[in-house]
Amino acid sequence: MIRRTAVLAACLAWSFAAHGASCLESALERDAYEACVRDEILPLESRVVHLVNAVRAKLRAEPERLKAFERAHDAWNDYRNGQCATEVSLREEGSPQARRRAFAICTKRLLELRVQELEAL
Repeated sequence: MIRRTAVLAACLAWSFAAHGASCLESALERDAYEACVRDEILPLESRVVHLVNAVRAKLRAEPERLKAFERAHDAWNDYRNGQCATEVSLREEGSPQARRRAFAICTKRLLELRVQELEAL
């Protein structure tokens, strides 16, 4: 699961060139876009990993609840990837760069929501 998150983060950093509501949409050069991804998406990924680990620690003594949480978090990762891929696939127009931007914007939005969900646990 953590490896999947790390792979996604690496793919985002490699394939995108900016990020954040402002810089994801406005960075024109690849280096600026990649810096934006590093500055805005990767910290959110890191925060999610930290919060997931905190929940795991709370549930360590309760294997069934921990297993249920792990399944739920894996399902959330699948949802995020599928949702963002769907949003991109529904774009009828746009360059590959515009599609990468759309995927990154979706990823950021869903990571922000996931942080809120995990903080509430």
